Amino acid sequence: MAKILRVHELAKELGMTNQETLDLCGKLGVPVKNQSSTMIEQQADRVRARAERDGLKRDVQPEEPKPVKKAAKKAAPKKTADDGSEEQPVKKAAKKSSCEEGTGKEGCCKESAC
Repeated sequence: MAKILRVHELAKELGMTNQETLDLCGKLGVPVKNQSSTMIEQQADRVRARAERDGLKRDVQPEEPKPVKKAAKKAAPKKTADDGSEEQPVKKAAKKSSCEEGTGKEGCCKESAC
């Protein structure tokens, strides 16, 4: 059975970054999408040979550049009235139940005071 190898393992072995290894695999037609993709040993051998021939092989794998985080969007400023004071949200009144309205119907609620 063929040995299966992940791209990031091959990159570490060759002393290349994951992105460099992915680019090299793309040039050679090896079907990989990201550093967690797998390849069989024959494909890995082709990548090793090409990396050595092109002089891409290093002793130590360099650190991957960290992606720059985008700043979070700030909340929209609160709308203010013309006089400079902040507008307060309008609260709606809660709907009253029939017994609170004083219908006087007997048995309208569980309370006997209706």
